[in-house]
Amino acid sequence: MPRSIDRRRRLRGSRFGGETGIDANQDPTSASARFKKLQAELVKARALLSFAPTSGRPARFLDAKSGWGQFQAEQARQMARALGQSELRELVLVRHLLLYAHFEREEVLLSIRHERQLGYGLPKSST
Repeated sequence: MPRSIDRRRRLRGSRFGGETGIDANQDPTSASARFKKLQAELVKARALLSFAPTSGRPARFLDAKSGWGQFQAEQARQMARALGQSELRELVLVRHLLLYAHFEREEVLLSIRHERQLGYGLPKSST
């Protein structure tokens, strides 16, 4: 039985935080480099969307079952209505997801979130 405990410790340390996991990548000294990587990804995403605007997937969170997910989906739908009933799509980057509204001739970036964030940071509804 001690073998399974050791295996869990190894997993927790390497993948789920701990000294060699996720927390090690969040140090302040690497923030500048991580931000530059994100900026480079956004430049590539912009080029991709200008060439192939529907390359993102349909926004999956719109079919959410949880209360929070339904609330976020309704907020996003309200934003889409305010923009003129555009199609909401998500573009997956390395560590982030972009939520954008797709029109016939343009795309509007609505929000960006890290893969570990629960939801998008959408503005509060005015109604």
